[in-house]
Amino acid sequence: MERKRAGATVFIFLISFIVFLPALQNGFVNWDDRLYVSENPNIISFGFSSLKQAFVSFYASNWHPLTLISLSLDYRLFGLNPWIYHFTNILLHALNASLVFLAAYRIAGLAGREGPEKGSPLPFIAALTTALLFGLHPLHVESVAWVSSRKDVLSAFFFLLSMICYLKYAAPKAGFPEAQGRLTYYLLAIAIFILSLMSKPMAISLPFILLILDCYPLGRFNKGGDGVKRALSEKIPFFILAGLSGVLTVLAQQKGGTISSFETAPVLWRVCVAFRAAAFYLYKMILPFGLAPFYPYPKMFDPFNYEYLGAITLFLLVTLICVLTFKKYRLFTVVWLFYLITLLPVSGIVQVGAQAAADRYTYIPSLSLFMLAGVGTGILFERAGRKGFKAALIILLIAVFSILCLLTIKQTAVWKDSVSLWTHEIKLYPDTAPLAYYNRGLAYQMNGELGMAIEDYDSAIALNGDYMEAYVNRGLSYKDLGDFQRAIGDFSSAVELDRNYVKAYLNRGFLFIKLGDYGKAISDFNTVISLEPGNAFAYYNLGVASSKTGEIEKADFYFRKAY
Repeated sequence: MERKRAGATVFIFLISFIVFLPALQNGFVNWDDRLYVSENPNIISFGFSSLKQAFVSFYASNWHPLTLISLSLDYRLFGLNPWIYHFTNILLHALNASLVFLAAYRIAGLAGREGPEKGSPLPFIAALTTALLFGLHPLHVESVAWVSSRKDVLSAFFFLLSMICYLKYAAPKAGFPEAQGRLTYYLLAIAIFILSLMSKPMAISLPFILLILDCYPLGRFNKGGDGVKRALSEKIPFFILAGLSGVLTVLAQQKGGTISSFETAPVLWRVCVAFRAAAFYLYKMILPFGLAPFYPYPKMFDPFNYEYLGAITLFLLVTLICVLTFKKYRLFTVVWLFYLITLLPVSGIVQVGAQAAADRYTYIPSLSLFMLAGVGTGILFERAGRKGFKAALIILLIAVFSILCLLTIKQTAVWKDSVSLWTHEIKLYPDTAPLAYYNRGLAYQMNGELGMAIEDYDSAIALNGDYMEAYVNRGLSYKDLGDFQRAIGDFSSAVELDRNYVKAYLNRGFLFIKLGDYGKAISDFNTVISLEPGNAFAYYNLGVASSKTGEIEKADFYFRKAY
C-alpha cells in the first residue's frame, strides 16, 4: 500500500505538470504582471533592502512578502523571461495536487475509521479522484497560467501542508494510535500556516477548517467538554495569526483604495452577489465552460432577479439537506462548511475590485466538491459487485479526466498574451466589460497597432464614459499618429473627469508646446507642479515653454529645478 500510495502521488504530480506545460509558451499579460514582475522595483533590485521592504510595507494593496520573494528568486535566476515564472507556477500546482491526494487519503481513511492497512479501496480511490479533479480542472487555469496569481498556488501549498501536519498531530487524540501525534507536527502546522498567510491572506480560513476536521472525521468533539476545550485551545495561535493577517490585509486594501464603499455597493447588494458567486462557482466546477478572466460586477441591482433568488434558494436547500442528514452523513455538512468558509474571504461581502467573481477564488474552495465526488466514486467502487460495472466506471472516469485535460489546455492558451486574453473576454462579455477593451487597446498600442488600439479605446469609452485612462491612452495614440487636436481633446476630457489627473496635464501641455501655444502649456505645467511639486518633467517643459516666450531667466530657473 505504501508503494501504491507513493506511485499515485508521483503519477498525480506528473499528469498535473504535463497538462499545464503549454503555459510555458505563454508570456506576460497586461493585467498585474507588470505590477508584480516587470515593473516591480523590489524584484528587479532584489537584495537585503528590498527583502526588508517586502516584509515592512504593502505592495499591490496586499501584504504577501513570501510571494514577492518567490518572484524575486525567479528574476535572479532568469531575469524577465516569462518561462521561469510559468514553470514555478506549474511546479507548485503539481505539488499541490500531490498534497491534495495525501490529505484526502488521510481524511477518507479517518472518516471510515480505518487506515489503508484495513484493505478498503475507498480512501485510495477517493483521494486519487479528488487529486486528479484538482490537478486537471480548467477552473484552476487562472491560478496557474497567470504569473500574478503566484500567491494562489504558493499559499495553497503551505495551506495543504499545514493541514496535513495538523492531521498527523490530531489523529491519535481522536483514537487513532497508528497516527504520528508528536507535538512537532502541531508546531510545524503553525509555522507553515504563517508561510501560507505570508503568501496570500485568503489562508485565514484554515483555523476554521481545522475545527471542522476536529468535528469530522477526527471526532474530537464527541469526547465531551474536555475534547472540545482542548481542540479550541489548540486553535488559539492559529486564530491570533489569522486575525493579524486580516488586519494587515484590510489596512493594505484601504491604503491601496481597492475596497469599494457602501455607497458604491450597498450591503444587500453585496450579500446577494455573494450568494450568486457561491452558486456560480459550483456551476463552473460541474460545467467548466465559458471561463473568463474577469466577471463584471452587475451595473444594476435587482434582488428579485432569478440569479439571486435561485442562488439563495440553492443555499437554503443545501443547508437544509446538511441539517437533516447531519447525524447519519456528516460528510455533506463538512463539505458544505469547508466550501463556504474558504470562500468567505473573497465572497464579495468586503468588495475589493470591480469583479463579481474570479476563477482563482476557487483554488482552495473547490477541494470540497472534489472531495465529495472522490468519496462518491470510492463508494461506487467499493460496492461494485461485477467487474463489468467497475470497468464501465473506470472508462467513464477516464473520459471525464480526458475532457478536463482538453478544456484545461484550451483555457491555458487563452492566457498566451494580452491580446488573446482580452479578445476571449470580449467574446464572452462584449457589452459589459470596458476593462477588456481598454486592456486590449493597451496591448495593441504597445505593439504599435495604433488604429486597432483607438478602436478598442472607443469601445471602452462607449461602455464607460468616465473612463479617464481610456481617454488618456487614446490621446497618446492620436499623438503618436500626429493628430494633435484629437489628442488634446482626449486629454481635456480626462481633466474634466479628474482635475488632479497629472498625466493628462503633462501630455496636453507637451502638445501645446508642439503647437506653439506656450501660454496654455505653461498653465498646464504649473498645475502639475501644484499637484506634484517635485515633478522634474513639468519643470523641464516649463523651461522649454519659457525659453520660447523669451523669458530666459525663468527658463534657466526651471531647467535648474528639473535637474
